[in-house]
Amino acid sequence: MKNGLTVELHIAKLKPGVEEAAFLQAADAVMLDARAMSGFIRREVLKGADGQWVDIIYWKSLADAQRAAEVFANLPSGQALVDMVDLTGLTMLYLEQVRSYDE
Repeated sequence: MKNGLTVELHIAKLKPGVEEAAFLQAADAVMLDARAMSGFIRREVLKGADGQWVDIIYWKSLADAQRAAEVFANLPSGQALVDMVDLTGLTMLYLEQVRSYDE
């Protein structure tokens, strides 16, 4: 399904010394900008027992996700969030929905 629902997925750990509360506050601050971006649907932030964080952002299309990524790097809220993440272990993916199954 080209240009269908796209999931932007980030998997990373925080830099040493970064407090979880500060990271979550930065994640909240990003939402003010994200909600204004074309194609934004929703976002989820999850944490694993091993300290890995997963940030999942849902977009209406791959083009919307890619445009947002270009803007994100220049936003103060985006830069503050990125500064807290260990980029050496970052995994970032754009995944286009192929199928969806409901309960």
